[in-house]
Amino acid sequence: MGMDVSIRGWTTFDNKQLPTVLAIVDNARHRHHRHAWTIPPAGGLALTVFFGGGVRESAVAGVREQMEELAAIAPVDADNDYAVGHYALVDERGSVRAWEIEDGGLRDRDAPELRWLDKR
Repeated sequence: MGMDVSIRGWTTFDNKQLPTVLAIVDNARHRHHRHAWTIPPAGGLALTVFFGGGVRESAVAGVREQMEELAAIAPVDADNDYAVGHYALVDERGSVRAWEIEDGGLRDRDAPELRWLDKR
């Protein structure tokens, strides 16, 4: 069956990127993760979307692929700003990792400083 992994975090985009964000989140390949996304109504200059949910260990790679697609969304203005975000991944063994989104990519690292999140 596999182990459960809790993935929680956020990514902030330029508000003009909402249509692209929605297209990636609603993509049929990732539809089974749609329940974990919260996308507030557009407003202001920034759009912050949230992912919070438990997935099977076998599905983590698909969620990561989706996050990498979101991270790679091209900047929309002269500031040339890519999305920024942070996600914490905690599994049933107590392993804690972080996905950090910036500069068009996703960095995966051990995150022992987030071990307190394992107290679900």
